[in-house]
Amino acid sequence: FFHFILRKTLSKYHLQSVALFPAAKSQLKNMASTTSVNSTPTSAPKAASAPLPKPIIFATSGLGGMIGWVIVHPFNTIAVRMNLASMQGKHFSVANAIKDNGVMSLYDGLAAGVWRQV
Repeated sequence: FFHFILRKTLSKYHLQSVALFPAAKSQLKNMASTTSVNSTPTSAPKAASAPLPKPIIFATSGLGGMIGWVIVHPFNTIAVRMNLASMQGKHFSVANAIKDNGVMSLYDGLAAGVWRQV
């Protein structure tokens, strides 16, 4: 029953994105051909791969958090500066901030955010 729902969902919503990945498309075709409403798959499922070691999970999680913070930090800096300017009754412009202080000023304080992810 769950294979039927999964097959219908994939074919309805993800068929266009699956076309980008030939391996996924062939797996979807195999699943559709071996599964029906009242039957079980004809081939046995593959054995689960071994879980990743804990240090690898820890390292990739930390790295993902750091990369995410590098992307988010400039937007957070702009939001904080806008809030501070509005509290002081001043007008804030991103273009003026970049012109006055440079683009790298948007990354001021990045080290604290990155270290927080470690």
